[in-house]
Parts: sequence; structure tokens; C-alpha cells
Amino acid sequence: MSIYVLYMESMYCIYLYPVAMDCIGFWHVFYISQENTYTF
Repeated sequence: MSIYVLYMESMYCIYLYPVAMDCIGFWHVFYISQENTYTF
């Protein structure tokens, strides 16, 4: 699951944002907070 999330967030960020690393960091924190809040 973690590998899939990492792949999806990187593809999403590369598609939408020029600065992929900052965006990946943001989405990584977002997904972590989601995982802590909800059960997938």
C-alpha cells in the first residue's frame, strides 16, 4: 500500500506541479495524516 501511495502521489505531483519534491513531501504528510485518521 505504501509503495502504491508513493507512486500515485509522485505521478500526481509531477503532472500538476513543476516542483515535484515539495509537492511529494506535502502529499506524503497528507497521506500519513489520512492513514492515522481513517482505516483503508
